[in-house]
Amino acid sequence: SITGLVGGEAVPGHLANALRKKGIVLHNVYGPTETTIWSTQYPLSHDYNGIAPIGLPINNTRCYVLNEYLQVVPQGASGELYIAGAGVARGYQFAPTLSAQAFMPDMFANDGSRMYKTGDVVRRDAAGVLEYIGRTDFQIKIRGFRIELGEIESCIRRCNNVAEAVVVADDQQRLVAYVETDMI
Repeated sequence: SITGLVGGEAVPGHLANALRKKGIVLHNVYGPTETTIWSTQYPLSHDYNGIAPIGLPINNTRCYVLNEYLQVVPQGASGELYIAGAGVARGYQFAPTLSAQAFMPDMFANDGSRMYKTGDVVRRDAAGVLEYIGRTDFQIKIRGFRIELGEIESCIRRCNNVAEAVVVADDQQRLVAYVETDMI
């Protein structure tokens, strides 16, 4: 059989199911760049509805599912994923304000380590496996690239005669801009 790694975007269950039925052994690997790319992994070994699980933390990594008050949510409840451990970056170079928003001390460890606020909404299933639900913001991923829709909207609004702009991703993962002009 063939073994493969999938990651970079949420893995649709139907895709994981189809590949497994062709004899491909898949491991879903999840992790933002700020945490050295892989923070969790999970063997995709049975049929999945919706999005395939992102898994369990790899060695030297801790994953917390927290509410807006930075408290751990109960198993099965959704919350934002925070990643801590050896792979967490120190921050963004030359961007102290952005770093302060995304990186903070790991309040669950007494070792001076930091944790990263991912912006991803997840929940833990009965076995403790992390399931991806969505985002807390309007960031999307297309072919593994992070895209901030608000940044694109801001650029479009700077064009002559544009009063308002909204950008969305359609079902084929194409970006579509809706523009209101101030022209009569």
